[in-house]
Amino acid sequence: GICLVGHCFGKGFLKTTSLFFGLATGYILALVMGVIPFDKVEEAAWISLPRPFAYGVSFHLQPILIMVVIYLVTAVEFIGDTTATAMVCEDRLRGGILCDALSSVLSGVFNFAPNISYSDGVGIIGSTRVASRTVMMTSGVLITLAGLVPKFSALLYTMPAPVLGGACLFLTG
Repeated sequence: GICLVGHCFGKGFLKTTSLFFGLATGYILALVMGVIPFDKVEEAAWISLPRPFAYGVSFHLQPILIMVVIYLVTAVEFIGDTTATAMVCEDRLRGGILCDALSSVLSGVFNFAPNISYSDGVGIIGSTRVASRTVMMTSGVLITLAGLVPKFSALLYTMPAPVLGGACLFLTG
């Protein structure tokens, strides 16, 4: 509700940051109510480096065919999200599919599934009207930190599901 009120009735800074204030208010309320578990933060290590090919490398036809289908589906979704973002930004996004493909290959090297785009990103850009490369690079740094510093990742994990769900409803609604 806070996201929606800030977005509909706020101007300038308040309108742009309505999502942040909605998340922050929900988190603070959950913190006051004592429903945020910090045990995972205490247990998490400070640093964790990825181990490439932790599960080994092997090639089998059936999993390869399944992954090809997954890559094609995610490519179509990525095209839609990229097109919507370009329309919102009134800009052209070049090389997006190539970057998505390369990052999906790298995710396989580091023992993860192919990357997928989320329409929430289009919602964030559409609601805030902030389409900045600096913001995108800062987000990338934060995501990298979350992967390399498990304590930071565990802290992000403490976000209550209803708060995150409310923000997602605001973005996709």
